[in-house]
Amino acid sequence: IILWDIMNKQPIFNINSKHEFVKGLCFSNTGSEFISVGDDKKINIWSKNHLYEQQLISENSKIINNNNDKFMINQTSNLIDYIPYNTYLSSGSLESIDHNYLSKQFCTAGEVVSIWDYNSNKPITTFKNSSDGFLKAKYNFVEENIILASGMDRSVSIYDARIKTPTHNVVLNNKSAAMCW
Repeated sequence: IILWDIMNKQPIFNINSKHEFVKGLCFSNTGSEFISVGDDKKINIWSKNHLYEQQLISENSKIINNNNDKFMINQTSNLIDYIPYNTYLSSGSLESIDHNYLSKQFCTAGEVVSIWDYNSNKPITTFKNSSDGFLKAKYNFVEENIILASGMDRSVSIYDARIKTPTHNVVLNNKSAAMCW
């Protein structure tokens, strides 16, 4: 994962994501954390504050243990192995992630669409109506409980987090690899 300074066209951080392959990435509603999902069924939460600490530590070339977060500096290559702020394990595969714009919740898409809360290591709600799983899930900007999800079976569904079934479902001629509100 590379966090860029777009104005200066330079990378700020080059992060070993801990995933074999990164499938999705999103920023929190505050912008102080970002979350990655990968093919290893892990959801990693990264804190920008800890990344800045990591940068400071790498300049001093030390090993530190601060608040149970460890930063390892390889003296020969000057690469830093950063441990995520928090990690959750999904029961199924993951394809994408999106963050709620108004609260500390995020949704993942994969075998199912799941809604996660920062305070729980298991999904608080799970939706499954696509027989083959899901490619993408996207929160609505205005209605914080509404999620749009595209299924691998060519379906597009709208979910309301307050109820257990899709509010709308349509099957298209092709799969939807991307979508937005």
